Amino acid sequence: MELISRYIYAVTRRLPEKQRADIEQELRGLIEDMLEVRLEQGETKEEAADAVLRELGEPRALAARYGGGTRYLIGPELFPIYLSILRISAAATAIALSVSFFIRFLTSPALIDELFADFGMSLLGGAFQIFTWVTLTFAFLEYAVAKEGKPLRQGKGGKKPWSPADLPPVPAERKDIKRCDAVAGIIFTVLFLVVCTVQTDALGIYFLSGEQRGIVPFFEQSVIQSFLPLIWLLALLAIGRDSLKLIKRTWTWQLAVVHLLVNAAALGLFALMLQDGAVWNAHFLEGLVQYGMVTPGSDGYASAESTWQLVTSRFFLFLVIIVLVDTITVLYKAWRPAPPVKQRQA
Repeated sequence: MELISRYIYAVTRRLPEKQRADIEQELRGLIEDMLEVRLEQGETKEEAADAVLRELGEPRALAARYGGGTRYLIGPELFPIYLSILRISAAATAIALSVSFFIRFLTSPALIDELFADFGMSLLGGAFQIFTWVTLTFAFLEYAVAKEGKPLRQGKGGKKPWSPADLPPVPAERKDIKRCDAVAGIIFTVLFLVVCTVQTDALGIYFLSGEQRGIVPFFEQSVIQSFLPLIWLLALLAIGRDSLKLIKRTWTWQLAVVHLLVNAAALGLFALMLQDGAVWNAHFLEGLVQYGMVTPGSDGYASAESTWQLVTSRFFLFLVIIVLVDTITVLYKAWRPAPPVKQRQA
């Protein structure tokens, strides 16, 4: 029955993955035996299923008994995802820092010893930051999940006790969140964070000709770094959002609201950064002239100037369009009705 499949899914998804198949088989057998006894007593299937699941109790409590009742900083339900995000974030950080090192080497090959020292320190600092923030995020998620699973109070001012009707459905395939989408979001966030923290001037126009090498950056690094506390906070929210996607693995209206709030926070931060134009490199055109890419008064210079003005004036509008398309897509996925699906095993 659908209700039983939902109950088994709700229990086993909170257990270590290697134990799920055995416990699912054991729990399904137990429920079938208990159902058989009640059916022989004349109860209907629906009445028997409701009574058996109430007797077994709230899924989180039963999962805790199977797990020995141990309390965790990060429990077995979240730990595999926590490790995955640590690996993904560490790999993205290492790649971003390696690219930054390579760019600096291309533009300043004589400083190789200093660059290697900076690279090593950046790797250690980045690894510490990633471990700290990801661990704190998942510790908070574990607390929120554990709090959600506490028995509800009865009596005056309390809420109704747990009921099988509270069981969420087994996720429908059409509303599933692809793991690659959440992983891509985490990688993009980490790369964005590393670039803003370590080398904003890596984003620009490169000039490599003989011994003359350099970069004409798009952004003013000092201005970007003045926003670093807010950028870190936004990155933490984005990683938390994508971590929730990996945990839930299906779109719900609550997750859609979280996604919407993070998008709104991102737009707010970008609007704050771009409001007076100081974030853009005020000497961008001068840099192009310095490296001989354009000549003042030429058609190339006029074209570069008009393109630069267009990009700097319309960049925020471009971001707004991207965020709106993403938000509308997510809201559609979360609110569209889920089609009937066969119950999948947890």
